Amino acid sequence: MKQEDKKRLLDYLDGKLNADAPVAEIDALNELLRHSPQARDFLRTHANIDTQLREIAISRSPEKITTRPTHSWFFPAITSLAACVSLWLVLQLGKKDDTISPTLSQQAIDGPISTLMETATPVAVLKSATDVQWSDPLEIHPTGSTLTAGWIRIAQGTLQIEFLSGARLLVNGPAELRLDSDNSAYLATGKASAYVPEPAHGFVLDSPGLNVKDLGTSFGLEVSADKGPEVHCFDGSVELSTNQNQSKPLLLPASKALQLNGNTLQEVPVRPADFPNGKELSKRASIDLKRRLQDWKNVNDSLARDPNTLVLYTFDNADEWSRSVRNESVATSGKFDASIVGAGWTGGRWKGKSGLEFRSRGDRLRFTIPGEHQHISMSAWIRVDSLPNDYNSLMLPTHYQTGSLHWNIERGGEMRLTQLCDTTDPVNPDNWNGPVSGKGFNGLDFGRWLYIVTTYNCATGEVIHYRDGINVGNGTFAKSIPIAFGEMEFGNWGADGKSQDNQWILGQYTNQRVRNFVGRLDHLAIFSRVLSAEEISLTYQIGSP
Repeated sequence: MKQEDKKRLLDYLDGKLNADAPVAEIDALNELLRHSPQARDFLRTHANIDTQLREIAISRSPEKITTRPTHSWFFPAITSLAACVSLWLVLQLGKKDDTISPTLSQQAIDGPISTLMETATPVAVLKSATDVQWSDPLEIHPTGSTLTAGWIRIAQGTLQIEFLSGARLLVNGPAELRLDSDNSAYLATGKASAYVPEPAHGFVLDSPGLNVKDLGTSFGLEVSADKGPEVHCFDGSVELSTNQNQSKPLLLPASKALQLNGNTLQEVPVRPADFPNGKELSKRASIDLKRRLQDWKNVNDSLARDPNTLVLYTFDNADEWSRSVRNESVATSGKFDASIVGAGWTGGRWKGKSGLEFRSRGDRLRFTIPGEHQHISMSAWIRVDSLPNDYNSLMLPTHYQTGSLHWNIERGGEMRLTQLCDTTDPVNPDNWNGPVSGKGFNGLDFGRWLYIVTTYNCATGEVIHYRDGINVGNGTFAKSIPIAFGEMEFGNWGADGKSQDNQWILGQYTNQRVRNFVGRLDHLAIFSRVLSAEEISLTYQIGSP
């Protein structure tokens, strides 16, 4: 249990959490006790609970409790959810009348909370992918991806893979590479250069019939269908063994090369120029980046000219001191500029590109889109650094009206869209469309750039979520309600419950009212039409870092 949680419980035991305590503190204590067995045990074992409970109850509403709770009632109960609810009810006594008590139904508006995401074990990071054509569009690994054990296949281009051990591998396609661990791999076809610093000594790169173990070196391995695998040692030495001779490895020194011919290793000329090297890769990557930046500029120009583009925020060409973002859409030129609150300027997904960084509870991007819209697409390039809340805001309204949207990332990594259909009773889940969810994020996505899109067709009710150009979830809203944006915020929830249309929000538990996004944003566009799957895929391919 966290130290701050222990302090909160001790403050309760010391009587510091009294009738004058902020509602948020009471909510936080309630949530802690409801969800943490450790917290309940800590509370039970650190004080005479019944006395403390009576003091708080009397201070809040003396007429409500006239008898003192006993050990026989409280101590067995404190280990159960029922006791936590009882404690919550006592703590609620004396709250202001304008606070609506939460009910279970109110928590279902954005859908049930899933379990926290599980993270697979990473073994390497894809540092760069230059001129790469992937063999399977469904097996694309964007630059910056954290890689797990498994196959990587490319038809052309060069990959730079950094293993967690520190070993670095440059792979020329066409190639098939299997990552086995954080310090080993298997090359089925292709050319690879390995650079192994001291902490990664012992790095293993196997191939059909030939195993290569580094002894502190740089080396190349070529595997093709028309000849046996070749090993070229550029620096240091490597240890070789064949399937027939595992017990007596052969030492290959620098500036030597061997080829497996049948069951025999034969010497061949060493050819460093035939293998990928970092200097040449850097030059090619620089040329590739310039080309792709121009391609991306062309995409932005096309999006800006699209008559259905409501807002287009590229975050480029802005002064560092500026606290506003210009809407680049031609159709709405001079309207719908966004205001930056709290968030700071930072680097985007490419070198030289700008973006916004969201860190604190106050950070947000505010903008207004008036009117109703029958069809929409919402797209963003984002980098998620963490998911600290039950729901983490992508876009939420500051004032509610029929058609208002919730676009969130749920704590388990799901993208979710819900829509308010009736403002007369917004706490009733029956008055909301959705949620429609998509499997958006996993624990390996933190810290890297992703392209997310959600579309909605009012005529059919269909909602589709895309991640990195791929459909990751779709469903249908039960009621055909046009979209009404109004005053919106990216990265936060500005609806504070003080206005008449937002009072129901006070009924949400604290951990569901707090929805600040933690990460970066360097492109945001909203369209009054449904983007096609082909458009979304192409935009991702061109814009991928």
